[in-house]
Amino acid sequence: MSVAPRADGTGATATSALLHDTDTRDHMRPSVRERLRYRFDTTMSRGAIALVAYLAAAAAVLVVVGAALYALLVGGDQSFGERMWEALGRAFDPGTFTGDTGWTFRIVSLIITLGGLFLVSALIGLIATALDQRLEELRKGRSRVIETGHTLVLGWSPSLPLVLSELASANANLRDAAVVVLSRRDKVEMEDLLRDRIPAGNPTRLVCRTGDPADPADLALVDPLGARSVIVMCDPESGGDAQTVKAVLALMSIDPDLSRLSVVAELSEARHAEALAAVTRDRLRTIIGTDLIARVTAEVCFQSGLAEVVQELLDFDGDEIYFRPEPALVGRTFLDAQMAYSDATVLGVRDGEGAIHLNPPGDRPLADGDRLIAIAEDDDRFTLAPAAVTAGERPVPEPITPEVLNALVLGWNRLGPAILTELDPLVAPGSRVRIVADPELVRDDDWPAVDTLRNIDVSVTPGDTADREMIAAAVAEPGLDRVILLPHRRGIDADEADARTLLSLVLVRRSLDVPGNPNGAATVLAELMDVRAVRLARVANPDDFLVSERLVGLAIAQVAENADLAPVFDELFGARGSDLALAPVARYLPAGGTFADAIVAASSAGECAIGVRPARRAGEPPSAPRLNPPKDAAVDAGDELVLVR
Repeated sequence: MSVAPRADGTGATATSALLHDTDTRDHMRPSVRERLRYRFDTTMSRGAIALVAYLAAAAAVLVVVGAALYALLVGGDQSFGERMWEALGRAFDPGTFTGDTGWTFRIVSLIITLGGLFLVSALIGLIATALDQRLEELRKGRSRVIETGHTLVLGWSPSLPLVLSELASANANLRDAAVVVLSRRDKVEMEDLLRDRIPAGNPTRLVCRTGDPADPADLALVDPLGARSVIVMCDPESGGDAQTVKAVLALMSIDPDLSRLSVVAELSEARHAEALAAVTRDRLRTIIGTDLIARVTAEVCFQSGLAEVVQELLDFDGDEIYFRPEPALVGRTFLDAQMAYSDATVLGVRDGEGAIHLNPPGDRPLADGDRLIAIAEDDDRFTLAPAAVTAGERPVPEPITPEVLNALVLGWNRLGPAILTELDPLVAPGSRVRIVADPELVRDDDWPAVDTLRNIDVSVTPGDTADREMIAAAVAEPGLDRVILLPHRRGIDADEADARTLLSLVLVRRSLDVPGNPNGAATVLAELMDVRAVRLARVANPDDFLVSERLVGLAIAQVAENADLAPVFDELFGARGSDLALAPVARYLPAGGTFADAIVAASSAGECAIGVRPARRAGEPPSAPRLNPPKDAAVDAGDELVLVR
């Protein structure tokens, strides 16, 4: 083909460019060697299976070539198949050629043996590498979990170790139980932190996986639909409520209406809980940690020992809350139901529409569809007594009037405003709260909004809560009757926060115990973040203390095991509803009596007795409260009743 040159000379230029492109393509065309190497590299990148296939092919070639060399160079009357078997033995058993005779046979055998040594060495190295890779994958926690009926925990929280120990306690009577944790943390780190929380001999198995709880692909690793219950933890270091909301939405991508999943989520803001409840049509159970801690702290301020009552009610040791329909009591009153059980203490009713009524009026009739709510040692003890327990008529006690509060708060955190909000309706007008806190450890929006308080006058003093002279002057203020220690939560970790609280606690107690101090009888309450600090707190002998993360963890574990408890806790610890209280038995039974007598007397005052706290004896530590004592158990006038109001 010829190209006629154009007048402008571009024809020759186009021809030159075309030839140049053709030469370039020929130059870029890969050689056979390059193609083979590329295919080899591609196959090798597929992993250990491809490498084993190559080694098997090389071994087959070695055996066939070795058999051919035997047949051609050594000779003999053996078949080719026998020669292949002999070559195979030489390749994988180097010790067999030492007794060979004849140099030709020896040389062929040596060549086959050297080839076999290379292949075996490569195979051993391949196996070792594959095992290392597999162990690394397992360490990363990316393998799929094959479990059914397990408890699935999504995310991480400071209260997770306690939640795990409570779940293990709840599963102690099961043959096979598992708790699966999916978090962004390293698998080995999680196992090291959580493994000791399961007691020796407990059947609960711990399975940890590393992944994003808000990623549906990572959720598939832990099989949420096969789980008995799902717990979504709130981790302040990973986004707090925002991460919890994402995890719940990821679960809804698997089960849009949460009809197959039983989910309980930990949140720090009530508005987020309300939004999620609307999205999930109230199928999501929520635990709002700030509300729970604030409510309990406010109640404990007035009644030392109440923190133990709350813990006893929430943990899995001892008695627990159960639900039971009782058709035999339909038409009878709530007080009749309270007296119908000898081994269970009734504290409320869940009606046919699911609404919770704690401490209803004693004359409320029980309707068809009502389920009684009671504290019992086990569900098989929640049974009607052969005969109703009897008690005498009791006079109506005088109503309790609010008292004026004069409190000192050392330290401050985001729970402080909620505590003051809970305290305000419980105290009389003219109450005072003085706050001493380090402003560098408190965020501006954490300070109390005093405009919303009607009965409490709040003052704020910046200062070091571990300063001995400042504490001595603060606790000497006239009329002081409460000292509340709150750990700083901003800018320091939990260990340092608890250390500062414990130091302040020791200084407060020493200042109060100074002879002649008119405030020596002031009640001291300390909030701690870590349960391990409790033993150290006992050294300073506070009147009461509560571990905030422990309360939240206990509530989460209870609701995870029994979703019906969520509305009960909302009623008992929510912003509105019933309260737990301690009151002297003498207010109801001036001469003492039985626990059945106390139930009747409390009912006449519009209250529900659920337990007794024995009086403290001189020289002995405070006695632990006893929930659900026998109806015929004696109570002394100096004891305290545990009440739901």
